[in-house]
Amino acid sequence: MVGEKLWYDTWKPASMTTTTSEIIWGPENSNYILETIKKLSSSNLSTESIHGFNSTENLQASLNTSIRLFIANASFGLLEEDAMLLKSIVKWGASDLKDTLLTWQKEGVIPNNTISILKEDYNLKL
Repeated sequence: MVGEKLWYDTWKPASMTTTTSEIIWGPENSNYILETIKKLSSSNLSTESIHGFNSTENLQASLNTSIRLFIANASFGLLEEDAMLLKSIVKWGASDLKDTLLTWQKEGVIPNNTISILKEDYNLKL
């Protein structure tokens, strides 16, 4: 693959936005949760205000964010969504994913047991 740009070569910081979420800090309050659900259920959200995937750059930004979260999660405990992300990357044709994960393990980017956890717990085939 000499000269070919690989999926991980284009990483760059990216931000994601949403118009349909509300971030709340502090202890959970059942009344507030129920009021929020009721408010959201009765509102008519316009699809025009939802940020969708509308370009290659938008998709790349989402992938960048997902990979950064995978790396962070790998240090504390992998989630099902991490395995799903990597399964999708393999499905898209990233035949070098195993080599990338091995390199990250050797460099200490992700824990040394990450690949074995992905294979054993999430049946990820690399």
